[in-house]
Amino acid sequence: MNNADITDLNLALGQTITFNDFLNIQATDTAAAFIGIATRQDSIATNFTFTLPTAATGSVTGKGTDSTYSLAGDVFFSDGKIVWKNPTAIDFTDGAILSISLANTTFITGGTVAKDVDVAATFQLTKAPIPVPEPGSFLLLGTALAGLGLVLRRRTKA
Repeated sequence: MNNADITDLNLALGQTITFNDFLNIQATDTAAAFIGIATRQDSIATNFTFTLPTAATGSVTGKGTDSTYSLAGDVFFSDGKIVWKNPTAIDFTDGAILSISLANTTFITGGTVAKDVDVAATFQLTKAPIPVPEPGSFLLLGTALAGLGLVLRRRTKA
């Protein structure tokens, strides 16, 4: 599914949906050894903020590692990977829980690391929201109680 559909994330309990191009990360690193391999590791986080049906926030964190292979200070090859700590659960104020997983990814380039990588995201509703009584239900209950009160009042007068 493409990102244009993310604004209407309407899931039933247990249903899973995956966005193949959910986010794009540009891996950039020009660090190089004079001869050999230079490896770097960085932390990475993606923050999620939801406004509907109720407010909720959460993060998925992970590690990014990239290596550059060089000779005489010139990078001729680089590779790397991003590994996420999955899944993360986001608790909504209405009781719903949404599980989010981001796909691990790897990249390989010739030259310095400057590679765009797409990351897929999978969403699953793991706990349904707690149902809230409708205002119409309260009106029906109130009417029934008022009617019962009138019936009881007439019986006591007779």
